[in-house]
Amino acid sequence: MAYEKTLWKDRVVEKPNTYRSVENPDGTITLYPITGQVIEKGTPVSAANLNKIENGIVELGEQLDSITPYKTEFINVILIGCDNTGVNDCTSILQEYIDNGYSLFFPEGKYKCNLIMKPQITLCGEGLGLVTLIPNNKNVDVIKADLSVYNYTIKDLTIDGLNTMGTQSYTGHGIYLSNEGSLAQQDLEPHLENIKIVNVIDGLKVDEGVRGGLFKNIKAGACVIGINHLSTDCIFTDCVTAQTQKHGIFILKSNNTLVSCKAFIAGLGKVEGAGIKVQGSYNRVINCESQQNVFECLHLQNANSNIIQGCILDGSGYNSKTWFPDLTYTETGGTVPISILRIYNSNSNIIDCTIINGRIDSYAKCGLYNQYVGSDSNNDIRLSIIDTDTATTKPFTNYQFDDTNKYFKNNRVIINSIMMQNKSWLVPSVMNNDVEILGGGYIVKDGICYINLKFKGLNTYTWDNEVLQGLPVPLMDSISIASNLLDREIVIEGNKMIVRKGITTNSTYKVTACYIIK
Repeated sequence: MAYEKTLWKDRVVEKPNTYRSVENPDGTITLYPITGQVIEKGTPVSAANLNKIENGIVELGEQLDSITPYKTEFINVILIGCDNTGVNDCTSILQEYIDNGYSLFFPEGKYKCNLIMKPQITLCGEGLGLVTLIPNNKNVDVIKADLSVYNYTIKDLTIDGLNTMGTQSYTGHGIYLSNEGSLAQQDLEPHLENIKIVNVIDGLKVDEGVRGGLFKNIKAGACVIGINHLSTDCIFTDCVTAQTQKHGIFILKSNNTLVSCKAFIAGLGKVEGAGIKVQGSYNRVINCESQQNVFECLHLQNANSNIIQGCILDGSGYNSKTWFPDLTYTETGGTVPISILRIYNSNSNIIDCTIINGRIDSYAKCGLYNQYVGSDSNNDIRLSIIDTDTATTKPFTNYQFDDTNKYFKNNRVIINSIMMQNKSWLVPSVMNNDVEILGGGYIVKDGICYINLKFKGLNTYTWDNEVLQGLPVPLMDSISIASNLLDREIVIEGNKMIVRKGITTNSTYKVTACYIIK
């Protein structure tokens, strides 16, 4: 019960210091005090009021006793009775100290436990590779923290979930920062450093709502997803994932930063899994490497305004000769090529990567796969592509689209220092049925018209023929263009193509031009 304070008031008397003077027979004077009128009784000093004060003091003491005193000193877990051979369950011993606010130090050894973090504590091992935590219950996360936990640290230890490559029926994660509980503060600021996690479902899983995290030198492998990050405003540096059934590193939300991270051999489940997959906005992936993955090295899906800079994408199609000999695989929605960089429904991204094909039995079908080209725009893509695959039965192309009639559209794509142009030709219309267009057309980009066209004469004339119309008008109104026939001048006047001295039946005309349009 909350303490109710008493309003104390003074006793107030009107003219309290007045006296009546009386003359005594002996001539002396005696002063008699005159009781003034009481105009405010004041609060009585009584046992009830004094006891109320005493009870309030006791109640405050009880409330203080119920607050967990978070302590700064480390407890050596060996000294409190924990077994470092991994035989006996240490969960109850360790959890009692964690609940009481103590940070724990794990000397070299193996410890069986499933732990729940509390605010402002640290779990510290003697060193990565020296200390291993294994679960007492494989269906429970080895270490878990919810939204009520903040400013905590886990470092210098290994976690082995005893779930072989994450393929058994157990459901425990290595470290799970969940969105359960009530949010203690806007940025929970977890700090995880020098941790190796193997044989679990997800090595490190971070739910939405866990913000302000610093994750440094996290090594996660032999699991389903190495780092499964579903939140915002976190930093990952020097993290490595290897041999995952699905993604190596999966970033779902926004405003995260990956620096000098590496994903290696993702997608071993042979169903899905990119080395690094980004499905959010305003993320930064800087100086990272994705190498020898079964499927994509980097996959951007529903990703907008991200910066991918200085990254190396080194070999998709791990073991493809055996698993995917035609270099394609089937997913929901159809068959897609094994690509090194895959973009789908993503806009306004800056992508600067080096792509390598043919890395140690890792063969892809294309470097860039722009899936559903029409849904992507304003991407600035700069790629350096190196193809080391010399096997003639494994053709590799720098890029591939979902539809061969599509093109780079509203994206700016530079591959090996060459600006990619639209792949889909626009075709002018034939005039008077005098010619037949055999191939090619024209494209317009940045105010310049590029023509590469072949047509055949269907009639013979000895005078000038207007053969095609609908072309962009040149800035100078009329220009001559190059052709394969030296005895014929071909010009563009207005929006029409004209053959001087006429066309000849069955003659083939090949024309090229590049001019500024009006």
